[in-house]
Amino acid sequence: MSSQVEQRSGRAQHLVRTAAGRLDPHGAPMPQLRAAPGTDHEAVAAAVTSHPGLSSVLLRGTACRLLGLAEPDRRGKAGPPPPPAPPRHWGTTEE
Repeated sequence: MSSQVEQRSGRAQHLVRTAAGRLDPHGAPMPQLRAAPGTDHEAVAAAVTSHPGLSSVLLRGTACRLLGLAEPDRRGKAGPPPPPAPPRHWGTTEE
């Protein structure tokens, strides 16, 4: 069954199998990677999801529903955490 699914045109598996090249394990990897064809990212996104760009909203809603929690009214802030504070005695020999 899985081989039938992989061969269906338009499916994500078919896109990967037809677009992905093969690396020669005995050859230098960088020239092979540079020569690899580009990827149609929009086509891949359309094949792997019916809602491109909405994963955070859908996953949050699903997680809240499964946990029995109310979904927040607003979106949370996403981004890297602040850098850690330096030690209190930075630059001194005190401990």
